[in-house]
This record gives sequence, C-alpha cells and structure tokens, in this order.
Amino acid sequence: FWYGSVRIDKKFWDSVENQREFMDAYAKKNNITSKEDWEQVKYDEVSRQGGRYLLTRHGSLANALREVYTDVKWDDFAPQRHSRGFWSDLEKQRAYLDTLRDKYEILHPKDWTR
Repeated sequence: FWYGSVRIDKKFWDSVENQREFMDAYAKKNNITSKEDWEQVKYDEVSRQGGRYLLTRHGSLANALREVYTDVKWDDFAPQRHSRGFWSDLEKQRAYLDTLRDKYEILHPKDWTR
C-alpha cells in the first residue's frame, strides 16, 4: 500500500515508531493539535488517508490511539471511538454508567433524572 508517495509493506506497521510517525503526520496534515481534535476523527477518514492497515491491526481508531499515544489519557467513551459491537458488551455498558455516576456525583437513583 502507499504511505505518502512511497509504497511500503504491511510489516511497516509492526513498529510502534512507524505507527506514531504516521499518526503524527496525519495529525499535522489535518490540523489535529489536541486529544479533543482526535476524538472527532472518524475511522474511515484515517483509513482513506493511508491508515487502513494500522486500523485493521488495532481493530479500531480508539485502540490505535491508545497504543500509539500511551502518554495521553483517552476517554474510553468518547463519541466515534468504538469498533462495531462495542456497546453490546454489558460490562462496557456498566463501566460507562459507572463513569457517568462518578462524573456527575450520582448517589441515589433519583439523581439520574437531574
């Protein structure tokens, strides 16, 4: 496949440094300067711009970002971040509700309605 104007092998993605180089270049090209900017990026956008094998390797954009940018604390429940079937897992649903409970200091069932 092509990365920029250079044809490279799938093994290119074996290196986290190469993955980081690609993501940094993608960010620069698309004016992504913050975690919040990344949270608006869609899987298909990265795929179309040369990241298809990187995304396939990780299963989702969220997983790729977590692996490449280990120094960033990613919000597991940000919009546009999940692979197909993510929300069918009851443990993930529960973890999300627990996150909301803690964030909004929900102590009693009636607090969910405020």
